[in-house]
Amino acid sequence: MRAVYGERDRLELLVKRLHRLSFGNSQDLAKMKTQQQQLKLELEARQAQHERTLKENVVKYIELLEDRLHSCGCPPLQRIWEADLEACHLLLRGIQLRTPFCGGPAPATVVLPNPQPATKQEADLQECAMLTALGGRWCPEANLQNSEFTKKLEEFLFCMEDVLPEVGTNSLSLYSTVC
Repeated sequence: MRAVYGERDRLELLVKRLHRLSFGNSQDLAKMKTQQQQLKLELEARQAQHERTLKENVVKYIELLEDRLHSCGCPPLQRIWEADLEACHLLLRGIQLRTPFCGGPAPATVVLPNPQPATKQEADLQECAMLTALGGRWCPEANLQNSEFTKKLEEFLFCMEDVLPEVGTNSLSLYSTVC
């Protein structure tokens, strides 16, 4: 009988210990959940801030490129800046598509003078062709031979061959100093 009472006392102590541990774990779990929620909100705020500053920087860079494009008389450098300008427009459009504006008008942005293809399918193929040509993503349906990006790139490269017949003798910095 004494062994049974001793076993009962031991089991009661174990039950009390388990209740203390369980209560401590539930408090810890509640703390962790609130910390997770706070971190999640902080991360979302930082991402929103990052996107805002990225948009601002892209808009400033677009303005700078447009100013330089209009003031420079060097065709090869102008083509490089046009490509940078197009990349900035694509980046800005990608940011705007990624962040939907729920409730209220979208914030003021730069109006992009970019000719749009007739259909969304043509636009997707054109973007796909550009990304494929740049090594960004492979699209088997991309028609690299006839894409507008490929034509512009070839035109630029042929122009560069005429201007710089010996590769490596002149650098891009020479063109920027000319302008």
